[in-house]
Amino acid sequence: MNRNLTSRSPCRLPSARLALLAVGLGWAAASLIAAPAADAIRWWVSTADLKQQLTEQPPLVWQTAAPPRGNRIAVTPAETYQTMLGLGSSLEPSTCWNLSRMSAEDRERTLERLLDRERGIGMNLMRICMGTPDFTGDPWYSYDDLGPGDSDPELKRFSIEKDRAYILPILKLAKRKNPDLLFFASPWSPPGWMKSTGTMIGGHLLPRWYAVYADYFVKFIRA
Repeated sequence: MNRNLTSRSPCRLPSARLALLAVGLGWAAASLIAAPAADAIRWWVSTADLKQQLTEQPPLVWQTAAPPRGNRIAVTPAETYQTMLGLGSSLEPSTCWNLSRMSAEDRERTLERLLDRERGIGMNLMRICMGTPDFTGDPWYSYDDLGPGDSDPELKRFSIEKDRAYILPILKLAKRKNPDLLFFASPWSPPGWMKSTGTMIGGHLLPRWYAVYADYFVKFIRA
């Protein structure tokens, strides 16, 4: 019995397909070779002239740091010297104003988170202003403002009345949240009539009012 055996000829691909296949395999191999090591650091750069826009740079490799040069700072926790008065922030008029606009619940919670030692971060030092600072929504004022050419050497018109609207209530609430809270008071300017310019803007404190300005501080503390 005769059997016809059919022979299969080799598969022939057009030259263009072979070239495309070769390019694809070559790209894949190159990608594997160029891939950074697993512990390498990949990073990208964008430059101000836009010549590089999130352009990947050559990978970096972790290395052991060189021994430090120069002076070293050694911290010895067991040895102590000076003490710190406290850590905190400021309760300026703008801060007090924003706190006063909160709901009572949010205001209580905010100051508690700032000042309470158990339920907050325990700040214990706050800077406050004697009169108005430069950053405020209210007209600038001191505790003894007068008209042009007037003076008050006995400070008979000294008043903290303007602080009663929203500053003093916030300071009292802060003190309730942390009874150990300390206040550090500082003025932005003496009253204008004590200065060379006659206003709170610019100028300097005139020597003849040095003693009166000291009394101004005493009145503030006692108020």
